[in-house]
Amino acid sequence: STINVVVVPTKREEKKVAIDGVPDSKTYGDEAFTLTATVTEKGTGTIVETQNSDWYWYSSDPNVLEIAETGSNTMSVTVKNPGSAMILAWYEPSGGTTIGAAVTDSITVSKASISPSVSIDGWTYGETANAPSVTGNTGNGAVTYSYSGTTYSGTSFEPSATAPTQAG
Repeated sequence: STINVVVVPTKREEKKVAIDGVPDSKTYGDEAFTLTATVTEKGTGTIVETQNSDWYWYSSDPNVLEIAETGSNTMSVTVKNPGSAMILAWYEPSGGTTIGAAVTDSITVSKASISPSVSIDGWTYGETANAPSVTGNTGNGAVTYSYSGTTYSGTSFEPSATAPTQAG
C-alpha cells in the first residue's frame, strides 16, 4: 500500500511525498523489506530529484521495525519483534526547507507460529542418556528440558532438569 501526504512549501509549488512497498503486515522472522520514498509535482506526477542524501527516516518503535541509516530515498526495514510500528520519511534538501513527509499506516508484526517437537534417539540400558533434540523451533527460542515419567519397574519420578541415569 502507499500513503500520500500533500505539503505546500514556501515556493508555492505543491509536492507529494509517497512511500511505496509498505506491507500490510509481517511475521516475526521475516526477512528485511525495502521501502522507497518519492517526491512528485502534484498534478503532473513528475518525480523531483530524490536520489541523494536528503532523506530522513524514523520508526515509531525500533524494537518492532528497525530502519537502517537515513540518507537515501530507499530504506531497508528489519523486523525485530512482534508488535506494531509506523515508518516516517521526510525529504529535506540541503537548503534546509522540508519539502514534505509521509507516514505509513501501522504495520503489524505477528508472532511466528511454531510446531516444535522433541525426540531422543535410542538409549541402551547401562549407557549415558542421549541428549534430546528439538526441531521446528523456527524462532530459535530458548529450549529447556524437563524429564519425568515412570521407570520399567513402576517407579515414578517428578519433573527435573536432570536426565535419568538408567534406561527403562
